[in-house]
Amino acid sequence: LYGLNHAIQSIRAKQAVIIVEGYFDLLRLVDTGIENVVASSGTAMTEQQARMLKRYTGTCMIAYDSDQAGVSAALRNSEILERIDEYIVPSGLGNLAGVLGAIALAEQVHQAGRCVAP
Repeated sequence: LYGLNHAIQSIRAKQAVIIVEGYFDLLRLVDTGIENVVASSGTAMTEQQARMLKRYTGTCMIAYDSDQAGVSAALRNSEILERIDEYIVPSGLGNLAGVLGAIALAEQVHQAGRCVAP
C-alpha cells in the first residue's frame, strides 16, 4: 500500500483511511491536506493488505475511479474488507474527488460515517 508509512499517524488520528487507486490520486489528496490516504497501486487488494489497514483503523473508504474497472474493483475489494469486519463507504467517491475536489470528498466522508458499500 503506497503511502501507508506516511499516513499511519493521520489514519489513527482520524480513525479512517481513504483507499485510492494510484500514486497521483494519493498525491492530489495529500496536496489538499487530506493525509489519511493510501494507494492500492491499481485496483487489486489482498486480504493481507486489508488486515494491515485494520491494525490502524476499522473504517476504510474506497475512492476508486467511477469507470467500469474502478467500480468492479471497489465491489471486489469491499468484499475482502468485509470479510475481515471492516467498514466501507460507498464506492462513488473517486468521481466525487475528481469533480468536486478534496474538500467535498472530506465532507462526504464525514457525512457517510460507518456504513457498508451497496
